[in-house]
Amino acid sequence: MKFIRKQTLISTLITILMIFSVCAASLFDSLKTDAEDVSGKRFDSSSAFIVAKPFEKAPATLEATVSVSAGFQGRGGVILGNYTGSSRCLNFEIYNGGNPRIFYIDDEGVGHNLVFTKVDVRGGEPVHVAIVCDAESGKYLCYKNGVLEDSIDGAAGFSILAFGNALMAGGDRRANNTEFFKGTIQDIVCYESARSAEEIAADAAGRSGFGDAMMALDFRDGGDKLRFEDLSGNGFDAEAVVKWLDHSPPLLDYEFSICLVGDTQKISMRNPRHVSYIYDWICDNIESKKIAFVMHMGDITENSWDSEWAVQSEEIFKLNGKVGYSMIRGNHDTVEGFNKTFSVPGYMGMLLGTFDGTPLNSYQTFNAGGQDFLHVCLDYGASDAALNWAAGIIEAHPEHLVIITTHCYLYHDGTTLDINDPVPPNYKGTNDGWANNGDQMWDKLMSKYPNIYMVCCGHDPWDEVVVAKQRGDNGNIVTAMLANPQGIDLVEGSSGIVTMLYFSRDGKRMQIENYSTIRQKYYVGSPQQTVEMPGFPSYPPKHLNVDVKLGEHLKVLSGQADAAAPANEHGDAAVPANEHGDAAVPVNEQSGEASSVNEQNGAAPANTFEITESSGGFTLKVPFGEPVNIVLVPEEGYCIPENFTCEACEGVTVTRESFDRLVISGTPVWHASLKLGDAEAHVPSDVIRENETLQDCLNNGSYEEAVYCSKCGTELSREFFEIPANGHVFGGYAVTTQPTCTGEGEERRYCHVCGEYESRVIPAAGHKLQTHQGIDPTEDEPGCEPYETCETCDYTTYKELPRLAKSGPDDTDAPTVNVSTVEPHQITPTVPDNHVVRFVDAVFAADKLCPSTGIREVADEEEPGDDTAGRDDKENKAK
Repeated sequence: MKFIRKQTLISTLITILMIFSVCAASLFDSLKTDAEDVSGKRFDSSSAFIVAKPFEKAPATLEATVSVSAGFQGRGGVILGNYTGSSRCLNFEIYNGGNPRIFYIDDEGVGHNLVFTKVDVRGGEPVHVAIVCDAESGKYLCYKNGVLEDSIDGAAGFSILAFGNALMAGGDRRANNTEFFKGTIQDIVCYESARSAEEIAADAAGRSGFGDAMMALDFRDGGDKLRFEDLSGNGFDAEAVVKWLDHSPPLLDYEFSICLVGDTQKISMRNPRHVSYIYDWICDNIESKKIAFVMHMGDITENSWDSEWAVQSEEIFKLNGKVGYSMIRGNHDTVEGFNKTFSVPGYMGMLLGTFDGTPLNSYQTFNAGGQDFLHVCLDYGASDAALNWAAGIIEAHPEHLVIITTHCYLYHDGTTLDINDPVPPNYKGTNDGWANNGDQMWDKLMSKYPNIYMVCCGHDPWDEVVVAKQRGDNGNIVTAMLANPQGIDLVEGSSGIVTMLYFSRDGKRMQIENYSTIRQKYYVGSPQQTVEMPGFPSYPPKHLNVDVKLGEHLKVLSGQADAAAPANEHGDAAVPANEHGDAAVPVNEQSGEASSVNEQNGAAPANTFEITESSGGFTLKVPFGEPVNIVLVPEEGYCIPENFTCEACEGVTVTRESFDRLVISGTPVWHASLKLGDAEAHVPSDVIRENETLQDCLNNGSYEEAVYCSKCGTELSREFFEIPANGHVFGGYAVTTQPTCTGEGEERRYCHVCGEYESRVIPAAGHKLQTHQGIDPTEDEPGCEPYETCETCDYTTYKELPRLAKSGPDDTDAPTVNVSTVEPHQITPTVPDNHVVRFVDAVFAADKLCPSTGIREVADEEEPGDDTAGRDDKENKAK
């Protein structure tokens, strides 16, 4: 027992010592890390710094002082970059093996991967690394501590004219910054020009200033700073990205809200029971947040498993009877799973109609803040037949503002998603025909109707809410919105994000919040957004008259109408806006009958107006008590002068937005009147040569001659001219590959202008043969037949004749020795008295074998610088 206690005590002491050692090592590492932090900045997935504005052109030189530990394995991470997963970008990185790397996607969408494998920045000490795109030499050059260590051919500039996304320091712009820098960064400096070797060496030794730099960020005093000033003075300051806020910026007064639930696929797969946080929060906040409608963006599940649908439906159906809501299918949701889940009375009973009897394509209406909305759900990649059905529904509801939800529509760069973006719909549709992507949906449906107000979607993983505005065919603004927090759920952990849209009473303002129902915090990839919206019209319109007097060279164009004939264009008084001379003929006449602007199926769209004859001009019939937005444009050949004059009536303002656009806005009072000036004729500028391309040997050159208005810049004329190609100027042929006896050679001639070449074949030379006599074999030596050899190459017809058999005793019983299993100098076979066996340290010669003993005979050869083989041979002969 005492022995056991003693052993236990010893074990305890050893354990304590081990723990102390580990803690001491940990403390040492901590102190070491802190010491490193003093001379640079460390980053993680949530601490990258966003540069204040995008570069207008790519730099030709990128420099950084970095420190990466000696034993680090894997990718070192991004020093400076704006890679998002696609689109034009430029990333300056440390790749595997400590190799500096440039990755960029050019204007054509082609990716370029430049890894400098001869350079390793690892070692735990600060290393100055510089990469230069030297278009003059055609090389990408990589310097380490001012010394050129590697180069890659093919440099012609990074071929990026502009960046859509600002750069990040310490990471890039892919979701959740997964490739943040794994060491410390002391500084990052970019130059527009290609730095020389002397300048790079001076930069590595220590700079005196940054006056010639595009951008210069110094992180040496990094600490906890949240902002670093651009020392070049060009305004490319870097600011920390803060993801989670306890409080959102205060909301302005709002009349109602709409709740968007983005792709829930990651929660559905990883933490399905966390789905309850989303729908419990919505149910608890319907009244306090004035939630009028809830819209899901698709990808409800990750794998469309029955277990996922069971959990999702249980939570979603909590909304039944409490608030209107809609569901759409994403590409991760199968048709069968979606239809089975939502073809139930609790959901189908809310729908006013469907395309094919299933919930895949449906519509509902709801009222919010006194405004009637039509909500249309379109299946993932809806077919032409489904889009045509939706068009009919929209036409039947001209008094409603239309909101459309479909899973795949907007890309995170603000453009409609097309075949060049990741995972566009391109399958055979579930209904009739092939699926439509975002571009096609816009062209075929969303752009066609003046009362389409908003399009909401998911699909493209992007932490921030993306808002884009598109002008429809009728002049109306369609607000498109992407809300997909699946990347947050994937990297940050299940967050249960809901995107709240808060609308003002007049519909001119929408505020956006991204709220985590699990963390109870606000997620802000960028500050919460406030978006200007077109405003809500009032139906049915109540009209009042506004007398407008304007010059003869202005045309009336409403926010939802096409350009119309100018008012009073003939110069006569009392001629109405349209030129036919009839009273009360509206702008943009379609049928010869008086009607509202851009009439659709006999129903007046929002903010429509009619124009009737009025003394010295015309009378607008506009909605009473509601804001108007009427646009005036000059007729062809005219522009609106900067000193344009107007006398506005009460409640109305006239804004000259540009040389070709006047906007009448406001809420006019009864019997309002408006007097406006007139447009002026364009003043042509001198001829300007543009878009010039030089001709070369094979390609024609060209240029255009354009004439602009010297007042407003409008293009007045353009003529195209072509310059014929020069043709090649070749020199003489020179041999590039000599022919051989059996192989062809090549010779080339080069163009003195462009360097292109032509080549032609040099025939094979053929063998130069020499004849040799045959040799008769003997008992001791083999012979050969007559043969030929080539003087130039190793061609030969030599054929050996075997040695003649020796006459003498029968040697069939001669012993054999397996020399492959015997060590050198240890072979002691029994041999007949008339045979002599010699041993050498060298490998046995392959061409001589004693016929009696089977032992290989070795030629007398000496290793260079060693005469022991010769002495041994003499001794053997003596024996």
